[in-house]
Amino acid sequence: MKKIFLFTILLACTIAQAQDYSFQQANQAYANSDYKTAISLYQSVLDSANRSTEVYYNLGNAYYKDNEIGLAILNYERALLQDPSNKDAKYNLSLAQERITDNIEAEDGYFLSRWVKNLILKLKAHTWMWISVALFLITLIGLFIFFFSKNIALRKTGFHCAWIALLFSITTLSFCIVRNQHETSHDKAIVLSSIVNAKASPDHSGTDLFVLHEGTKVSITDTLGEWVEIEVGNYKGWIQAKTLERI
Repeated sequence: MKKIFLFTILLACTIAQAQDYSFQQANQAYANSDYKTAISLYQSVLDSANRSTEVYYNLGNAYYKDNEIGLAILNYERALLQDPSNKDAKYNLSLAQERITDNIEAEDGYFLSRWVKNLILKLKAHTWMWISVALFLITLIGLFIFFFSKNIALRKTGFHCAWIALLFSITTLSFCIVRNQHETSHDKAIVLSSIVNAKASPDHSGTDLFVLHEGTKVSITDTLGEWVEIEVGNYKGWIQAKTLERI
């Protein structure tokens, strides 16, 4: 048993060293403007199960330099899915999105809904969960003070702290649920084909509804064979699954 444990540790260390070596090689290739080699090496790191924010971000940069805008956006989105606070990935994503040519604009909704959405995405689900737990503990402390303190002013303070903390605890718990759904769902995708005609039905003979271009982010609402129904802005249509990749 001890030998198996030691072998497992040794194997893990060897794999980690190999991943680090490939990552350093990829960085060097990128520095030398050999972007195709960098892409291949970064992808090999991802294939070896090292799917870190840094690898996705660097791969996005290599694709951007190689003028593969759709794949650059895909990897920036994957980096931000793991680390929503990554300012470099956000900035480079915005640069890549400026190079998208499309005639469809997604509705962002009202300012308040956009603000709440951005707030939820700033932290990961487990972080929102711990904030909710901490606020619930404050609620319990406030209730304890309210029920057992003999000081009237202190009891009032405990009561108000308890209901305010409970309100924020419920709110952050809902943020946790929404953020978890965002992290685990695979309904967002990036169009990778240069031009795609969205059709009214999942068939090549279907009526063309609108045009999508490389790099456009869409939501997948249904799947039928080799076709997927996508939604972008106020538009819905069917395109072939091979023309996009899920984030």
